[in-house]
Amino acid sequence: MLDEDFRAGYLPTAAGVVHWRETGDGAALIVLHQAASSSRELVALGRRLAGHLRVIAPDLPGHGASGQPAEASVAGYAAGVAGLADGLGIERFRLLGHHAGGVVAVEVAAALGDRVEHLFLSNTPFLDAAGRALREGSAPRSYVPDRPDGAHLTEWWGRRRPIFPDDIPLLNRFLAENLLLGERVELLHRAIAEYRMEDRFPRYGGPVDYIFADADPYAAAEFDRAVAAFAPRGVARLQGGTIAVMDERPDEIAGVVLGTLEEVGTR
Repeated sequence: MLDEDFRAGYLPTAAGVVHWRETGDGAALIVLHQAASSSRELVALGRRLAGHLRVIAPDLPGHGASGQPAEASVAGYAAGVAGLADGLGIERFRLLGHHAGGVVAVEVAAALGDRVEHLFLSNTPFLDAAGRALREGSAPRSYVPDRPDGAHLTEWWGRRRPIFPDDIPLLNRFLAENLLLGERVELLHRAIAEYRMEDRFPRYGGPVDYIFADADPYAAAEFDRAVAAFAPRGVARLQGGTIAVMDERPDEIAGVVLGTLEEVGTR
């Protein structure tokens, strides 16, 4: 689904064909969605920022309208983002990632160094040995096997409803995106469970700001460890924000981004 106020296209990269949408003009901000989602969750945020920045929202490889990743690793997903930046002629940019998109953003920043001028991480875990241990043997977050009677739909709905806002259309969209991915819905989660962030994050020496939606149970359980490890310049706490915070609270997130860039003098 396209929007009249967004431009969109496809670009071949070393990680496969990447679909992206963008809006606005000026300095570039690349924004990355969470696992089992797509750039659709970043449309509202893009609209809030379009008067100030050029906002580029790719579908991560294997998600949305992008092709399958050439390599189902965090480095492989990050290569798709880096390839998109190269293909669009974007030398330097700010980068924001939500949840799994934040993990990919860390790898992009580690790989590209000072090309990433500022890193915003939203509800992003720190994946060292302790972080990986938390994920060992855990049940799939998004995959429910198909059942002939359709009971898998009810199970998925019941699993996700408590951690989403009371917004049925939004929940329907996430369900539809999960169903389209099928068994591939867990590929990014599996890649994250193996990622050695403690080796990669130190390669990025630029500023970090952290956005914390505190009603997200996954992020809340790892918040203290994440902030201690990322040592962000600032932490913006969005009370009552959930895993769907990019859809729920775009005005507040846009305010954090623009206020931060104004404060550090890079707008």
